[in-house]
Amino acid sequence: MVKLNVSWKPSDDIALALSGGIDSMVLYNLLKTTYKDTYRKLYIFHVNHGARIESFDEEKALKKRVERDGFKFLSTTLNIEKFSQQKGRLLRYEFFFQEMRNNNIQYCLTAHHKDDDFESIIFELLTSRYLHGVGIKEIYKRFVRPMLNVRLKEIETYAHNYNVTYFLDQTNETNDYTRNYIRHEILTHVDSHEALHLESLTAFKEDYNALVALAKSEAKAFLKRPFKRSQFNQCRHILKVYILSIWLNVSRTYIEEIIRRLDSNESQFELPIGHKMFVCSYDDCYIREDKTYKTYLTIDSTGTYEFNGYKISVKGLTGLTVRTFQNGDRVKLKDVGTKKVSRLFIDKKISNDKRKTMPIIVDENGRIIAVGEIYNIIKLLNKDNREVNLNIEEINYDA
Repeated sequence: MVKLNVSWKPSDDIALALSGGIDSMVLYNLLKTTYKDTYRKLYIFHVNHGARIESFDEEKALKKRVERDGFKFLSTTLNIEKFSQQKGRLLRYEFFFQEMRNNNIQYCLTAHHKDDDFESIIFELLTSRYLHGVGIKEIYKRFVRPMLNVRLKEIETYAHNYNVTYFLDQTNETNDYTRNYIRHEILTHVDSHEALHLESLTAFKEDYNALVALAKSEAKAFLKRPFKRSQFNQCRHILKVYILSIWLNVSRTYIEEIIRRLDSNESQFELPIGHKMFVCSYDDCYIREDKTYKTYLTIDSTGTYEFNGYKISVKGLTGLTVRTFQNGDRVKLKDVGTKKVSRLFIDKKISNDKRKTMPIIVDENGRIIAVGEIYNIIKLLNKDNREVNLNIEEINYDA
Protein backbone atom coordinates (compact mmCIF):
# COMPACT_ATOMS: atom_id res chain seq x y z
CA MET A 1 0.00 0.00 0.00
CA VAL A 2 1.32 3.44 -0.93
CA LYS A 3 1.10 5.82 2.00
CA LEU A 4 0.81 9.54 1.31
CA ASN A 5 2.17 12.24 3.57
CA VAL A 6 -0.96 14.44 3.92
CA SER A 7 -0.02 18.03 4.78
CA TRP A 8 -3.26 19.70 3.62
CA LYS A 9 -6.52 20.01 5.57
CA PRO A 10 -9.95 18.47 4.82
CA SER A 11 -11.26 22.01 4.31
CA ASP A 12 -8.71 22.80 1.57
CA ASP A 13 -9.34 22.86 -2.17
CA ILE A 14 -6.42 21.09 -3.84
CA ALA A 15 -5.24 20.34 -7.36
CA LEU A 16 -3.29 17.45 -8.84
CA ALA A 17 -0.80 17.91 -11.67
CA LEU A 18 -1.76 14.91 -13.81
CA SER A 19 0.60 13.99 -16.64
CA GLY A 20 -0.86 10.57 -17.33
CA GLY A 21 2.32 8.72 -16.34
CA ILE A 22 2.37 5.92 -13.78
CA ASP A 23 3.30 8.08 -10.78
CA SER A 24 0.63 10.78 -11.28
CA MET A 25 -2.05 8.22 -12.18
CA VAL A 26 -1.35 6.25 -8.99
CA LEU A 27 -1.57 9.46 -6.97
CA TYR A 28 -4.84 10.29 -8.73
CA ASN A 29 -6.23 6.85 -7.88
CA LEU A 30 -5.24 7.26 -4.22
CA LEU A 31 -6.86 10.71 -3.99
CA LYS A 32 -10.18 9.51 -5.38
CA THR A 33 -10.28 6.40 -3.17
CA THR A 34 -8.29 5.94 0.04
CA TYR A 35 -7.63 9.68 0.53
CA LYS A 36 -10.92 11.08 -0.78
CA ASP A 37 -11.82 12.54 2.65
CA THR A 38 -8.58 14.50 3.06
CA TYR A 39 -9.69 17.52 0.97
CA ARG A 40 -12.81 19.54 0.21
CA LYS A 41 -12.55 19.74 -3.58
CA LEU A 42 -10.10 18.27 -6.10
CA TYR A 43 -9.10 19.91 -9.40
CA ILE A 44 -7.02 18.24 -12.10
CA PHE A 45 -4.32 20.18 -13.96
CA HIS A 46 -2.94 18.81 -17.21
CA VAL A 47 -0.25 20.29 -19.45
CA ASN A 48 0.10 19.06 -23.02
CA HIS A 49 3.65 19.93 -24.02
CA GLY A 50 2.85 19.35 -27.67
CA ALA A 51 6.17 17.54 -28.16
CA ARG A 52 4.60 14.17 -29.08
CA ILE A 53 1.77 13.29 -31.48
CA GLU A 54 0.32 10.90 -28.88
CA SER A 55 -0.05 13.66 -26.30
CA PHE A 56 -3.25 15.03 -27.90
CA ASP A 57 -5.05 11.68 -27.72
CA GLU A 58 -3.78 11.22 -24.16
CA GLU A 59 -5.19 14.60 -23.17
CA LYS A 60 -8.63 13.68 -24.54
CA ALA A 61 -8.61 10.34 -22.72
CA LEU A 62 -7.57 11.94 -19.43
CA LYS A 63 -10.25 14.63 -19.73
CA LYS A 64 -12.93 12.02 -20.37
CA ARG A 65 -11.84 9.89 -17.40
CA VAL A 66 -11.51 12.81 -14.95
CA GLU A 67 -14.87 14.34 -15.85
CA ARG A 68 -16.50 10.90 -15.61
CA ASP A 69 -15.11 10.70 -12.05
CA GLY A 70 -16.72 14.06 -11.25
CA PHE A 71 -13.64 16.30 -11.10
CA LYS A 72 -12.88 19.53 -12.95
CA PHE A 73 -10.26 19.13 -15.67
CA LEU A 74 -8.16 22.22 -16.48
CA SER A 75 -5.61 21.92 -19.26
CA THR A 76 -3.34 23.90 -21.54
CA THR A 77 -1.23 23.13 -24.61
CA LEU A 78 2.23 24.64 -24.78
CA ASN A 79 3.59 26.13 -27.97
CA ILE A 80 7.37 25.81 -27.75
CA GLU A 81 9.24 26.12 -31.04
CA LYS A 82 12.32 24.28 -29.75
CA PHE A 83 11.26 22.16 -26.80
CA SER A 84 13.49 21.77 -23.74
CA GLN A 85 12.74 20.40 -20.28
CA GLN A 86 13.59 23.74 -18.69
CA LYS A 87 11.24 25.73 -20.96
CA GLY A 88 8.50 23.17 -20.44
CA ARG A 89 8.88 23.30 -16.67
CA LEU A 90 8.74 27.11 -16.53
CA LEU A 91 5.57 27.29 -18.64
CA ARG A 92 4.01 24.35 -16.80
CA TYR A 93 4.36 25.99 -13.40
CA GLU A 94 3.19 29.32 -14.80
CA PHE A 95 -0.04 27.57 -15.80
CA PHE A 96 -0.36 25.92 -12.37
CA PHE A 97 0.04 29.23 -10.53
CA GLN A 98 -2.49 30.94 -12.80
CA GLU A 99 -5.18 28.29 -12.26
CA MET A 100 -4.53 28.19 -8.52
CA ARG A 101 -5.17 31.93 -8.36
CA ASN A 102 -8.24 31.73 -10.62
CA ASN A 103 -9.88 28.95 -8.60
CA ASN A 104 -8.67 29.86 -5.10
CA ILE A 105 -6.85 26.54 -4.75
CA GLN A 106 -4.70 26.18 -1.64
CA TYR A 107 -2.23 23.53 -2.82
CA CYS A 108 -1.12 21.78 -5.99
CA LEU A 109 0.07 18.20 -5.59
CA THR A 110 2.75 16.71 -7.81
CA ALA A 111 3.68 13.02 -8.02
CA HIS A 112 7.42 13.33 -7.37
CA HIS A 113 8.68 10.23 -5.58
CA LYS A 114 11.88 9.15 -3.84
CA ASP A 115 13.58 7.99 -7.05
CA ASP A 116 12.95 11.46 -8.51
CA ASP A 117 14.63 12.88 -5.42
CA PHE A 118 17.69 10.62 -5.88
CA GLU A 119 17.87 11.76 -9.49
CA SER A 120 17.67 15.44 -8.51
CA ILE A 121 20.41 15.13 -5.89
CA ILE A 122 22.81 13.53 -8.38
CA PHE A 123 21.85 16.00 -11.11
CA GLU A 124 22.42 19.04 -8.87
CA LEU A 125 25.75 17.76 -7.53
CA LEU A 126 27.17 16.89 -10.95
CA THR A 127 26.00 20.12 -12.62
CA SER A 128 27.11 22.47 -9.79
CA ARG A 129 23.55 23.47 -8.85
CA TYR A 130 23.97 22.63 -5.16
CA LEU A 131 24.76 26.01 -3.59
CA HIS A 132 21.29 26.55 -2.13
CA GLY A 133 20.65 22.92 -1.19
CA VAL A 134 19.95 19.67 -2.98
CA GLY A 135 16.99 17.45 -3.69
CA ILE A 136 13.25 18.04 -3.96
CA LYS A 137 11.42 19.81 -1.16
CA GLU A 138 8.34 18.05 0.17
CA ILE A 139 6.56 21.41 0.36
CA TYR A 140 7.72 24.37 -1.71
CA LYS A 141 5.58 27.49 -1.75
CA ARG A 142 2.14 25.99 -2.46
CA PHE A 143 3.32 22.79 -4.12
CA VAL A 144 3.16 19.53 -2.18
CA ARG A 145 4.88 16.23 -2.97
CA PRO A 146 3.00 13.65 -0.84
CA MET A 147 4.84 10.65 -2.37
CA LEU A 148 8.38 11.90 -1.81
CA ASN A 149 9.08 9.06 0.64
CA VAL A 150 7.72 6.40 -1.75
CA ARG A 151 10.01 4.36 -4.03
CA LEU A 152 9.07 3.88 -7.68
CA LYS A 153 8.94 0.11 -7.08
CA GLU A 154 6.08 0.62 -4.61
CA ILE A 155 4.22 2.78 -7.12
CA GLU A 156 4.62 0.13 -9.81
CA THR A 157 3.37 -2.56 -7.45
CA TYR A 158 0.32 -0.46 -6.54
CA ALA A 159 -0.47 0.18 -10.22
CA HIS A 160 -0.31 -3.54 -10.91
CA ASN A 161 -2.41 -4.58 -7.88
CA TYR A 162 -5.14 -1.97 -8.49
CA ASN A 163 -5.15 -2.10 -12.30
CA VAL A 164 -4.21 1.55 -12.66
CA THR A 165 -3.98 2.46 -16.33
CA TYR A 166 -1.39 4.99 -17.45
CA PHE A 167 0.44 6.26 -20.53
CA LEU A 168 4.06 5.55 -21.43
CA ASP A 169 6.18 8.43 -22.70
CA GLN A 170 8.81 6.86 -24.94
CA THR A 171 11.09 9.91 -24.59
CA ASN A 172 11.66 8.85 -20.97
CA GLU A 173 13.33 5.67 -22.22
CA THR A 174 16.10 7.47 -24.11
CA ASN A 175 19.21 9.20 -22.74
CA ASP A 176 18.62 12.38 -24.74
CA TYR A 177 18.02 14.34 -21.53
CA THR A 178 20.58 14.55 -18.72
CA ARG A 179 18.12 13.40 -16.07
CA ASN A 180 17.25 10.35 -18.18
CA TYR A 181 20.94 9.47 -18.38
CA ILE A 182 21.27 9.72 -14.60
CA ARG A 183 18.18 7.54 -14.14
CA HIS A 184 19.28 4.82 -16.57
CA GLU A 185 23.07 4.85 -16.36
CA ILE A 186 23.78 5.81 -12.74
CA LEU A 187 20.87 5.15 -10.39
CA THR A 188 20.03 1.74 -11.87
CA HIS A 189 23.60 0.48 -11.37
CA VAL A 190 23.89 1.96 -7.87
CA ASP A 191 20.60 0.40 -6.84
CA SER A 192 21.77 -3.06 -7.97
CA HIS A 193 25.20 -2.88 -6.28
CA GLU A 194 25.30 -4.63 -2.92
CA ALA A 195 27.80 -2.18 -1.39
CA LEU A 196 26.00 1.00 -2.51
CA HIS A 197 22.79 2.36 -1.03
CA LEU A 198 20.62 5.00 -2.64
CA GLU A 199 19.06 5.78 0.75
CA SER A 200 22.42 7.30 1.69
CA LEU A 201 21.52 10.13 -0.70
CA THR A 202 18.51 10.97 1.46
CA ALA A 203 20.71 11.13 4.56
CA PHE A 204 23.20 13.28 2.67
CA LYS A 205 20.41 15.60 1.51
CA GLU A 206 19.20 16.16 5.08
CA ASP A 207 22.69 16.78 6.47
CA TYR A 208 23.83 18.98 3.59
CA ASN A 209 20.67 21.12 3.56
CA ALA A 210 21.05 21.64 7.32
CA LEU A 211 24.63 22.88 6.77
CA VAL A 212 23.43 25.19 3.98
CA ALA A 213 20.83 26.64 6.37
CA LEU A 214 23.56 27.33 8.95
CA ALA A 215 25.80 28.99 6.35
CA LYS A 216 22.93 31.16 5.11
CA SER A 217 22.05 32.18 8.67
CA GLU A 218 25.65 33.28 9.26
CA ALA A 219 25.72 35.12 5.92
CA LYS A 220 22.49 36.99 6.73
CA ALA A 221 23.91 38.00 10.11
CA PHE A 222 26.96 39.44 8.32
CA LEU A 223 24.73 41.41 5.93
CA LYS A 224 22.84 43.07 8.78
CA ARG A 225 25.90 45.27 9.31
CA PRO A 226 27.48 47.72 6.85
CA PHE A 227 29.57 45.73 4.36
CA LYS A 228 33.24 46.22 5.26
CA ARG A 229 35.77 44.78 2.86
CA SER A 230 38.33 44.04 5.58
CA GLN A 231 35.80 42.05 7.62
CA PHE A 232 34.57 40.20 4.53
CA ASN A 233 38.10 39.15 3.57
CA GLN A 234 38.56 37.54 6.98
CA CYS A 235 35.59 35.17 6.41
CA ARG A 236 35.95 31.59 5.24
CA HIS A 237 35.69 31.27 1.46
CA ILE A 238 32.41 29.35 1.49
CA LEU A 239 30.84 31.98 3.77
CA LYS A 240 31.96 34.68 1.32
CA VAL A 241 30.15 32.76 -1.42
CA TYR A 242 26.89 32.66 0.55
CA ILE A 243 27.14 36.32 1.58
CA LEU A 244 27.46 37.48 -2.02
CA SER A 245 24.91 34.97 -3.30
CA ILE A 246 22.25 36.18 -0.87
CA TRP A 247 23.08 39.85 -1.35
CA LEU A 248 23.63 40.01 -5.11
CA ASN A 249 21.84 36.93 -6.53
CA VAL A 250 24.44 36.36 -9.26
CA SER A 251 26.12 33.26 -10.70
CA ARG A 252 28.83 31.32 -8.88
CA THR A 253 31.37 32.36 -11.52
CA TYR A 254 30.59 36.05 -10.96
CA ILE A 255 30.72 35.56 -7.18
CA GLU A 256 34.23 34.10 -7.47
CA GLU A 257 35.32 37.07 -9.58
CA ILE A 258 34.04 39.53 -6.97
CA ILE A 259 35.80 37.61 -4.20
CA ARG A 260 39.04 37.72 -6.19
CA ARG A 261 38.74 41.47 -6.77
CA LEU A 262 37.93 42.14 -3.10
CA ASP A 263 41.04 40.22 -2.08
CA SER A 264 43.25 42.12 -4.55
CA ASN A 265 45.22 45.33 -4.10
CA GLU A 266 42.65 47.40 -6.01
CA SER A 267 41.51 50.23 -3.76
CA GLN A 268 38.36 50.85 -5.81
CA PHE A 269 36.43 49.05 -8.53
CA GLU A 270 32.91 48.64 -9.92
CA LEU A 271 31.11 45.63 -11.39
CA PRO A 272 27.68 45.66 -13.08
CA ILE A 273 24.85 43.78 -11.35
CA GLY A 274 21.93 43.91 -13.75
CA HIS A 275 20.86 47.55 -13.96
CA LYS A 276 22.81 48.38 -10.79
CA MET A 277 26.48 48.54 -9.89
CA PHE A 278 28.48 46.74 -7.20
CA VAL A 279 30.87 49.36 -5.85
CA CYS A 280 34.00 48.75 -3.80
CA SER A 281 35.54 51.93 -2.41
CA TYR A 282 38.44 51.29 -0.08
CA ASP A 283 36.83 49.43 2.86
CA ASP A 284 33.22 50.15 1.88
CA CYS A 285 31.11 48.05 -0.51
CA TYR A 286 27.58 48.88 -1.62
CA ILE A 287 25.09 48.70 -4.48
CA ARG A 288 24.60 51.87 -6.50
CA GLU A 289 21.46 52.57 -8.44
CA ASP A 290 22.19 53.93 -11.91
CA LYS A 291 21.01 57.54 -11.96
CA THR A 292 21.80 60.83 -13.64
CA TYR A 293 23.48 63.71 -11.85
CA LYS A 294 24.10 67.41 -12.43
CA THR A 295 27.32 68.56 -14.08
CA TYR A 296 26.88 72.35 -14.03
CA LEU A 297 25.22 75.08 -11.94
CA THR A 298 25.60 78.89 -11.85
CA ILE A 299 25.46 80.86 -8.58
CA ASP A 300 24.94 84.59 -9.05
CA SER A 301 23.38 85.62 -5.75
CA THR A 302 23.38 84.92 -2.03
CA GLY A 303 21.34 81.86 -1.06
CA THR A 304 21.26 78.10 -0.66
CA TYR A 305 21.62 75.72 -3.57
CA GLU A 306 21.51 71.95 -4.03
CA PHE A 307 23.91 70.02 -6.24
CA ASN A 308 24.06 66.20 -6.43
CA GLY A 309 23.08 65.68 -2.80
CA TYR A 310 25.11 68.60 -1.42
CA LYS A 311 23.78 71.82 0.12
CA ILE A 312 25.78 74.89 -0.89
CA SER A 313 25.24 78.04 1.21
CA VAL A 314 26.64 81.27 -0.28
CA LYS A 315 26.98 84.75 1.26
CA GLY A 316 28.92 87.71 -0.11
CA LEU A 317 30.06 85.89 -3.24
CA THR A 318 28.75 86.08 -6.81
CA GLY A 319 29.69 84.88 -10.25
CA LEU A 320 30.41 81.34 -9.07
CA THR A 321 30.20 78.19 -11.14
CA VAL A 322 29.49 74.79 -9.65
CA ARG A 323 30.61 71.80 -11.72
CA THR A 324 31.91 68.27 -11.39
CA PHE A 325 35.55 67.21 -11.48
CA GLN A 326 37.65 67.67 -14.63
CA ASN A 327 41.08 66.21 -15.38
CA GLY A 328 43.77 68.75 -14.57
CA ASP A 329 41.85 70.47 -11.76
CA ARG A 330 44.18 71.94 -9.14
CA VAL A 331 43.64 73.74 -5.85
CA LYS A 332 45.81 76.26 -3.98
CA LEU A 333 47.12 75.26 -0.58
CA LYS A 334 48.00 78.01 1.87
CA ASP A 335 51.77 78.42 2.28
CA VAL A 336 52.39 75.30 0.12
CA GLY A 337 51.48 75.86 -3.51
CA THR A 338 49.03 73.88 -5.61
CA LYS A 339 47.82 70.30 -5.59
CA LYS A 340 45.90 68.16 -8.04
CA VAL A 341 42.29 67.59 -7.06
CA SER A 342 42.69 63.93 -8.09
CA ARG A 343 45.51 63.62 -5.49
CA LEU A 344 43.31 65.35 -2.95
CA PHE A 345 40.60 62.74 -3.59
CA ILE A 346 43.10 59.92 -3.02
CA ASP A 347 44.50 61.45 0.17
CA LYS A 348 41.00 61.90 1.59
CA LYS A 349 39.91 58.43 0.36
CA ILE A 350 36.99 59.81 -1.63
CA SER A 351 35.09 57.08 -3.48
CA ASN A 352 34.85 57.10 -7.26
CA ASP A 353 31.09 57.65 -6.89
CA LYS A 354 31.63 60.86 -4.93
CA ARG A 355 34.37 62.00 -7.25
CA LYS A 356 31.84 61.96 -10.09
CA THR A 357 29.24 64.01 -8.22
CA MET A 358 31.12 66.18 -5.68
CA PRO A 359 30.71 69.93 -6.37
CA ILE A 360 33.76 71.84 -7.57
CA ILE A 361 33.25 75.61 -6.93
CA VAL A 362 35.00 77.94 -9.37
CA ASP A 363 35.15 81.75 -9.02
CA GLU A 364 34.76 84.26 -11.86
CA ASN A 365 38.53 84.13 -12.48
CA GLY A 366 38.47 80.37 -13.04
CA ARG A 367 40.10 79.48 -9.71
CA ILE A 368 38.80 76.52 -7.69
CA ILE A 369 37.81 77.85 -4.28
CA ALA A 370 36.03 74.75 -2.87
CA VAL A 371 35.81 71.00 -3.42
CA GLY A 372 32.85 69.48 -1.59
CA GLU A 373 33.52 69.22 2.13
CA ILE A 374 37.22 68.44 1.78
CA TYR A 375 38.60 71.79 0.59
CA ASN A 376 37.45 75.40 1.04
CA ILE A 377 39.90 78.27 0.43
CA ILE A 378 37.36 80.81 1.74
CA LYS A 379 37.41 79.19 5.17
CA LEU A 380 41.20 79.01 5.11
CA LEU A 381 41.70 82.66 4.21
CA ASN A 382 38.70 84.30 5.86
CA LYS A 383 38.11 82.46 9.14
CA ASP A 384 36.91 85.61 10.89
CA ASN A 385 35.20 87.34 7.97
CA ARG A 386 31.48 86.76 8.48
CA GLU A 387 30.57 88.90 5.45
CA VAL A 388 31.93 86.28 3.06
CA ASN A 389 30.84 82.69 3.50
CA LEU A 390 30.81 79.53 1.41
CA ASN A 391 29.65 76.41 3.17
CA ILE A 392 29.14 72.97 1.60
CA GLU A 393 27.66 69.98 3.37
CA GLU A 394 26.39 66.64 2.20
CA ILE A 395 22.63 66.16 2.64
CA ASN A 396 21.56 63.22 4.77
CA TYR A 397 18.19 62.30 3.27
CA ASP A 398 17.60 59.62 5.92
CA ALA A 399 17.95 61.99 8.85
